[in-house]
Amino acid sequence: MREDGTMMRTTELLEFAQGHNLTVITIADLVKYRMERDSSVKREAVAKMPTKYGNFNIVGYQNKTTGEHHVALTMGDVGNGEPVLCRVHVLQEMYSVLKDAIVDNSLRKQWRWLQKREEE
Repeated sequence: MREDGTMMRTTELLEFAQGHNLTVITIADLVKYRMERDSSVKREAVAKMPTKYGNFNIVGYQNKTTGEHHVALTMGDVGNGEPVLCRVHVLQEMYSVLKDAIVDNSLRKQWRWLQKREEE
């Protein structure tokens, strides 16, 4: 800031920084740094999920800022740099995905039991 309280412009900032041996960064630099080093989500759980559409991995995450839980369904190796099928849902919205995706009869029975319990 200038002595009168108004904002300095780029050239003034660079001169001020050089005169006081300071480093100047841009908002873009800060965003790039945070994207490379910070994570706002925490991976909490991973499981295999066979469906009639193929074998998926289901991965649970928590947003560190809001506490919301999210689930990612992936098919393929997400670590090899190749594109993979992926779908992310807020946990409460998973009902519609899972009710159609579950193939195993025992899981279907458990799902029906949960549905009946929810209706009571």
